[in-house]
Amino acid sequence: MPSSIRNIYMNYHHIASLNDTITYQLVNTEIEDEELRIAHSSKRAKKLVDAAFCNETNIQLIFILPNYFKKKILQRLLLHPQFKIIDSFCTDSWQEYYDRPVTVFVIETFIKNLRLTKLIEGICYQDFPQYRKSTVGIPIIFYNGQKNLLLTIYDDQIADSWSSNPKIQQNLKKKFSSWILH
Repeated sequence: MPSSIRNIYMNYHHIASLNDTITYQLVNTEIEDEELRIAHSSKRAKKLVDAAFCNETNIQLIFILPNYFKKKILQRLLLHPQFKIIDSFCTDSWQEYYDRPVTVFVIETFIKNLRLTKLIEGICYQDFPQYRKSTVGIPIIFYNGQKNLLLTIYDDQIADSWSSNPKIQQNLKKKFSSWILH
């Protein structure tokens, strides 16, 4: 997990130290066909998101936007322009990845308003433009405010979860124990 995520800005201006992060392996290396392997990773990532947000109606998305990022990401990911801006600020805490400060942009929307499968596939296919899938080239962190849970899907390989609630983490560990990287 990037060091900049270790202390991420949370809802209502709280800073949280992300100790006890669980790292999941999304990729199944036994699948030889690359495109099938990526599709399998996308399905695993979707299962993680579904587990992290079961019985929830809202989701917060934390976007890390480099200053050169001009795409209209929300138009691509939301069915309707219905969302609430939770916060937006600039930081240089991602300087190991970008040469200039980035904007952290936090929104909240209904889960049903999010093109979730498209978002997850866009993250998983980001390193594979040859498959002509819509990709997401920026870090996006899923946040469940009710469970105080952060979920980051980095690519088709790995994802991380963190919660200040040990019971939430234990439930995820139990459900996805075979995916956990040690």
